Amino acid sequence: MKLEDFIKQCLVNPEFRKYWEEDIEAFNKGEFQEQILPQENLSIEEALKLLEADSLETIITNRGIKATSSLSTEIEFFEKENGDCPVAEFLDSIYSQKLKEKTLLNIVNLSNQGRNARPPLSEYVEDGIYELRTKQGSNLTRIFYFFIFGNKIILTNGYIKKAQKADPREIERAKKYRDEYSRR
Repeated sequence: MKLEDFIKQCLVNPEFRKYWEEDIEAFNKGEFQEQILPQENLSIEEALKLLEADSLETIITNRGIKATSSLSTEIEFFEKENGDCPVAEFLDSIYSQKLKEKTLLNIVNLSNQGRNARPPLSEYVEDGIYELRTKQGSNLTRIFYFFIFGNKIILTNGYIKKAQKADPREIERAKKYRDEYSRR
């Protein structure tokens, strides 16, 4: 599953849309602390508004974000052979709409930064596996990913972090998914 498709699915969700519309209203009244993507000067609100109106590729074209035919680094969600998509299931399970929005924003940031992503956004874990980090208040999410030849990132699985160290079972799951992906 492509990142663009997942974000479009989120915009169809009434809870996500309600949260987004409240932010737009607060933003328009000047009550919202604008959050800017590091390099592109595109606020969350602008990105979501443009996603509703256009495709992610149109956003990239109109905002001058450096990219080839889509995002700078292509993001793909790993899918099991049975069609299940662990990272999409994780994102759907995030109870806080604000945390979900920030996590999606960080995925877009990862796409823009690619191999140049550094802490606090991303950090190398082990054996070719990296983690995408999102913090919203006291909530922390981690999404594991790996790079493949060319300019592509495969997001494998994620979880809400509750302990100081990364969950070793989740790291092993990411390695298993990477190995499964490479056998195809």
